Amino acid sequence: MKKKLIIGGTVGILVLVAAYTLWANNNQIPTVEAFIVEESVYQEVVSTIGYVAYEKEVVVSTQVGGILLGVLQEAGDRVEEETLLVSIDDIDAKNNYEDLQTSLKLAQARLADYQSGYGNNRDSIALQREVLDKENAGIEITKTQLQDQISRTKVLVDEGISPRIELDNLLDQQAQLDQSIKTIAARQKALTDPGYTARELSASVEAAKDSIKRAEEDLKKYNIKSPISGVILERYIKEGELVGPGQNIMKIASDARKFVVVALDESYLPNINIGQEATLVTDLYKVKGRIEEIAPAINRETGTVDIKVEILENLEAFLQNMTLRVDLTPVTFDKALVVPGNYLVENGGLKVYTLNEAKQVEAIQVEVYNRNLPMVYIISGLKKGMTILDPEGIEAGMTVSLKAEGVEGP
Repeated sequence: MKKKLIIGGTVGILVLVAAYTLWANNNQIPTVEAFIVEESVYQEVVSTIGYVAYEKEVVVSTQVGGILLGVLQEAGDRVEEETLLVSIDDIDAKNNYEDLQTSLKLAQARLADYQSGYGNNRDSIALQREVLDKENAGIEITKTQLQDQISRTKVLVDEGISPRIELDNLLDQQAQLDQSIKTIAARQKALTDPGYTARELSASVEAAKDSIKRAEEDLKKYNIKSPISGVILERYIKEGELVGPGQNIMKIASDARKFVVVALDESYLPNINIGQEATLVTDLYKVKGRIEEIAPAINRETGTVDIKVEILENLEAFLQNMTLRVDLTPVTFDKALVVPGNYLVENGGLKVYTLNEAKQVEAIQVEVYNRNLPMVYIISGLKKGMTILDPEGIEAGMTVSLKAEGVEGP
């Protein structure tokens, strides 16, 4: 009997202890995390994906056709400006050039020969013209006198005083004089002014020189050189291939400067400026960038504007068309009240929890600049130095205690 009483008492004590423990746990004051509101710099970062573009791209094309005798560069090769890229068979162009040189020498020889006898030719022609002019003047006088005689004879023949044959003879003489005048005129025309001949020969020499100059320019077109310094992105031809004028042979890019092109939502435009800093992010690198160019128009279909950001560091790590993230900071506020975004409560309006003097949770309405960020800029509702509570597991009116620094809590 005594043993049963001891066991019963022990069980009763255990029940009482369990009940007390349950009561104590149910009435324990929760301990919560807290955050002290301080002033700091608030930056709103916008991230967007872009692609790498080199400073300048040039597609090199042929200007003449022919067989490719040499293709000296491969895709990926670095070249300097004026580096030989391709040589085209120029045998026909060289033959034409040599023929033109021969033509020039002949034209120069003709001009030299003419100039050596120019004085004698000039004097001889002048003398011949003088003789012909005098001869022509004498014939004109004779013709005038003959016409008077014909007029008188015609009257006598008409009156029957003189025979008809006398008039016919006079008319024959007139016809002979007319023929003589025509002959003299033809001889005068045949006498060429040596000044005109010299100018014509000089012009032929200059024309030959111009032809040679054009041929020299054409010859250069058979050896195609790089127009810029950079890297060869693509090669479209191979040695031995027949190419035509205007055919693309290579694409070369100047990579002295590299950029990232991104499409940014137009709503950020008021806060984006040329020269503004940016951060470029890949899996391996995080480097500095700077906005170099803002497109002059917005894409109406996407509502975005193209932004070109220059890469300022580790250029060799960024290849054409590589994709990477660009972080821009369109909004910055100094001395902003910034709190963790997870401390905000959306229940009947945006608010945060604070602790009043009675150690009870109290809700305060707040306004924020942008809700959807890890750290939120509080526009109104809080003051510097206030303490706000982690809202997880609590609500307004509850009695709570603040977790001491360095203590994990229950």
